[in-house]
Amino acid sequence: MHDLKYKIYFYTEGEFLEMLEEIVNATSKDKSLKGKKLEKYLDTLVDHFIKITEHPKKGDLIFYPNSQEDGEPENILKIVKEWRRSQGLPLFKDSK
Repeated sequence: MHDLKYKIYFYTEGEFLEMLEEIVNATSKDKSLKGKKLEKYLDTLVDHFIKITEHPKKGDLIFYPNSQEDGEPENILKIVKEWRRSQGLPLFKDSK
């Protein structure tokens, strides 16, 4: 389970990528989460993703990507990072 941080700039890119991988793969590092508990956890992660990224496509970045390739966690990270940079918004704490 992730320690959800208040703002995107408190995350490293690696931490954010781990969260995306859990969402995209519909899994949790905590293997005890199953069924409704896993579903609730993933819903919480998606809501958190929407809140901290502030991207106008919200959860559609994950669930309705422009291409199959864009739906990969690494590419979602890249899209979020490029969009935030274009908007002058803070990036991840280890972004360059």
